[in-house]
Amino acid sequence: MDAAVGFSTHSGWAVAITACVDDARHLRVADRRRVALIDDDLPRQAYHAAAELPAADARAMVKRVDASIVACAETALTELLASSGDVSVVAVGVVGGPREIPDVATVLASHARMHACEGEQYRRGIADAADALGLGTSRIDAAALTSRVTERLGWSPDRIDHELAAVRADLGPPWQKDHKAAALAALLALHP
Repeated sequence: MDAAVGFSTHSGWAVAITACVDDARHLRVADRRRVALIDDDLPRQAYHAAAELPAADARAMVKRVDASIVACAETALTELLASSGDVSVVAVGVVGGPREIPDVATVLASHARMHACEGEQYRRGIADAADALGLGTSRIDAAALTSRVTERLGWSPDRIDHELAAVRADLGPPWQKDHKAAALAALLALHP
């Protein structure tokens, strides 16, 4: 059975949910976990750490963080692929639509842009790692998850809520907003 891994990211980590639609057309979660997305010796917020550095050092810091995120995401995905059990992971879904990351100097000129670009670093790193492993990637804004699942799977918002509640009843905690969003992102990756 084909499955996808959905990710809901934070600074330095993400919730990863491996999910599919089973033969009875219900949401099935094959795996859930928290994954690290950056090496411990690097800052979780690259642009904040780079803000007081000389320009060349700031660019080098951001580049190191970007490389670490991709490497950690690739390691996490490789582990998820190896432990997928009776499902075959064929795609990746990431909560959060793609955003532009301008040059480092432009990012550092705006505190709000620093936060936005730091979030995008993690989402982009997961997508790059998935691409390196030959997995298709979908990115979707959190606000559009329910409407897209309704559109692509034909599930009403009530059905989506019921499916997510059934998983919570089956798996127990934790099953929070991030878990639900990552599960829906996984379903959307399977139905692009």
